Amino acid sequence: MLELKELSVKNPQSNEYLVKPLTLEFNKGDIVALTGSSGAGKSTLLKAIIGLLYGIFGEILYNNQLVTDMVKWRTSAMYLPQTPYLSSEKVIDFFKLPYELLVRKNNIRSEKSLKDALKNYLLDARLEEDILEKNTSVLSGGEKSRLAFIRLLILKPKILLLDEFTSALDSKSVSAIENMLIDYHKDNNDVITIFISHDQNQVKRLANRTIIMNKGKICYKDLSIEEVD
Repeated sequence: MLELKELSVKNPQSNEYLVKPLTLEFNKGDIVALTGSSGAGKSTLLKAIIGLLYGIFGEILYNNQLVTDMVKWRTSAMYLPQTPYLSSEKVIDFFKLPYELLVRKNNIRSEKSLKDALKNYLLDARLEEDILEKNTSVLSGGEKSRLAFIRLLILKPKILLLDEFTSALDSKSVSAIENMLIDYHKDNNDVITIFISHDQNQVKRLANRTIIMNKGKICYKDLSIEEVD
């Protein structure tokens, strides 16, 4: 379980609330949609959960343990921004570190090459294998989004914080990435996903709960999809 207790974010300069104190609980297996108008505080809330901002107050608990070590926390909870930045020059290099960490974590020596390990991920995301040899600077926004999502899954987080993660994709690619997320939950029943979306059809397809934000506060929480309608 993930618990946010009186979590808030203040602008360090003005001391005004960006996210007003809120208390929320998320259960293992949840796929929760975070909706609301632009500027409502949705992205700020996700960044606060992962500790990427100054001026964060309140408590975050995971499995009844207070989160205090943010470095350790970010190995379990991971944030995917709307516009991902691919830090490496070549796409293949973007995957080397997470792949090596995965191999080390499972205490195995993989006989497969990194390219072989990525083959199914790329296929599922509707990407060609030769994309691994491309320079990241020539990629489209949709390609970057799908590659960043694949990298996230390779790292096997327990909590996924997704900020409009399919907004740059065509309809077929949206379906592909959504299916990858659903399959990830099926294979890992202790995972929690919180995703931001302005697409109500996507909310209906994915979410078992919906939270609506407005002006930095929660307007409605724990809504079923029928109640959103």
